[in-house]
Order: sequence, then structure tokens, then C-alpha cells
Amino acid sequence: MLGKTLGALADLAYVEGSPGEAFAFGRLALRYAYRADEPGACADRHGNFAAYAERTGSSGEEAVSHHLAAAVLHFQTGSGDLATSLHNIGLSTLPAAPPSFAEVAARVEEIEGVRFRALFDALPRRAPDGDAAIAAVWQQVAEAKARLEDARATSNALHQRLSGLSTDLAEAFAARDPARTEAALAALPLERRKEALALLAEAEVVQQGPDLSELVRRFEPLLRAVARVALGDEEPRERAEAALAELEDNGWHLAAAVHRIWAGERDGDALTAGLDEQDSALIRRVLELLSAPAEEPPP
Repeated sequence: MLGKTLGALADLAYVEGSPGEAFAFGRLALRYAYRADEPGACADRHGNFAAYAERTGSSGEEAVSHHLAAAVLHFQTGSGDLATSLHNIGLSTLPAAPPSFAEVAARVEEIEGVRFRALFDALPRRAPDGDAAIAAVWQQVAEAKARLEDARATSNALHQRLSGLSTDLAEAFAARDPARTEAALAALPLERRKEALALLAEAEVVQQGPDLSELVRRFEPLLRAVARVALGDEEPRERAEAALAELEDNGWHLAAAVHRIWAGERDGDALTAGLDEQDSALIRRVLELLSAPAEEPPP
């Protein structure tokens, strides 16, 4: 519980723009996560600490080492959170070649109480050793970055085609503004509107990607509960709060944005500022539900 509390303080400081405090609390949170010997919690704390290190201007090697520590723990345990670690590593400035397991372990174990090597040795052997685990993670990062570049190229091409039909439509879709998108579509002649709808459907798939689409589907019950509270139905609030708190413990960052939505904020760009791609996709889905409440199913 000390680890979770310190981790929550670290996350709060990070969200509020105090990376130095987040860094300090994050070190303590890692120490207590290792006291509890929970691989998932240790991995999440390594990943979050890497983000704090990047924001404080700490050495790139420190941030990459903690990112890799998180990914390796997720990889060895077969955790579904590996995709988040791979995504976060891909956004970091990386060296040409991965560091060795010994280098990663030595750097993360500079924090008192972090026993990364001992924890790794106690895990299932999905990869036979630490260097093999890092190599597997590094390969997956390279593949994920290649897919991201392909998706960006496709997205840019689709945006150009949308712009050829309507600049207003392309800008509205890029801003994820359903009302503006509908208005821009309505202003098009019928034949061009059909073409635009086909392009929008294709662009939506590219923009979200299969992993994000699956993620949104997995969280749909919670997202609908959040939307119901925002629309004035207090019945699901307690269980939504409990689910959000559990997600925060596992490294997600939805609670602050959800509370702002419940307070009446609807600016998607402002609500997702500072969030990663996955958190942003979930928050934007809530806003989509709020933009068309008539589609909400009965409780």
C-alpha cells in the first residue's frame, strides 16, 4: 500500500507538471514495489519512472533502462501490458543498439531496494536469459515503429485525399470533432459525400489501428459508465471510480481526465494533453459517447 500511495503521488505530481517531485516519489514507489515482490507492479513503476526521468532531463540511458526493465518483466510474464511498454519505448530516443542486460540491471538497481536481477531470475523463462529478453523486446519495438511509420504514411495520404474533397472535412476529422465533421459532410454534394464517407471509414481504422480498436472495445463498459455519470446518472459512479483507481494503480492515467469530463469539460485536445495514445483513445471514446447520447443503451 505504501508503494501504491507513493506511486499515486508520483503520478499526480507528473500530471500537475512537477516532474522533479514525480521523480522523487517515483524512486520511493519503485523501492516499495520491490518490497512487495509483485512483478506487474514493479514493471508499471519502472515504466512510469522512465517517463518522469525523461521529463526531468535525466540521462537518456536512465530512461531507456527503466523502459526496458518494464518491458522485460512484462515480456517474461506474458503480460498484456507489454504493448504499452513497447509503445513508450518507441517514443523515446534510443541508441543504435540495445544495452546489455547487465547494463540495464546496474542502472535501475542504483535505486535503493530495486532488486531487478533477483526478480528477473524468479520469473518464467519465456526468454532463456536477460540479454535474450532484451533482444526480443528490441525487435518488437523495431517492428512496432515500422508499423507506426507505415500507418502515418497511410494516414497522411488519406488526409490529402480528404483535403481534395473538403479542407473543412479534413481539418474537422483531424481534430476529432464529430459536430464539425458532420457539418462538413453535409455541405458536400451527394456523390462526393459518399466518397468522403468511405475515406473517413478507412481513415478511422488507420488512425486507431487494430490494437487501439480492440482496447476501446475491451474498456467499452467502463467508458459507457463514465459517459452515463457525465450525463447526470449517478448510479454507476461508485463502480466507475473503483475501476479508475485500479487502472491508475496499473499505470493508466484516465482518472484526472474523467473527473474533468464529469465537471463539464469537453475539449478533446485539452483532455488528452500529456496522455499516451492508448489513454487518449479511451478518453476520446467517452467524448464520442457524449456527443451522441441517444445511442446510449439503457442501464
